[in-house]
Amino acid sequence: AEGEAAAPAEALDLNKPLQGKSAAPASDASDPIADLASGKKPAEVVPTPVAKSDAIYFLQVGAFNKRADADAQKASLAIQGIQSQLSEITSEGNTLWRVRVGPYNSIEESNPVRDKLNSMGIKPNVIKSGKS
Repeated sequence: AEGEAAAPAEALDLNKPLQGKSAAPASDASDPIADLASGKKPAEVVPTPVAKSDAIYFLQVGAFNKRADADAQKASLAIQGIQSQLSEITSEGNTLWRVRVGPYNSIEESNPVRDKLNSMGIKPNVIKSGKS
């Protein structure tokens, strides 16, 4: 009849094992718990060497005499999905607020953000700093 849902072919009894289905084949992998219990040592894991750099990089997007201006720049970047940080420096008795994005391990790592900043009309300066 119209409007009636088709009845399932057969109700499944979840308490019965599936007929005609075999269990997954046992893995040939060793049992790490049994290996530890029997005194076997796990295979030595050698870390992959990573190219080390003695420098980190920031993109400086501005330096302002007033903290309010630096905060406004930081907020503008946040709206665009770019996280930045403020740092205060004093030089010759004058305080400047720097707005920087980063840190990055390489200049290449900073390129996507630098491209986005450029498309926003912001020309960042790449700042190389020693790792602390």
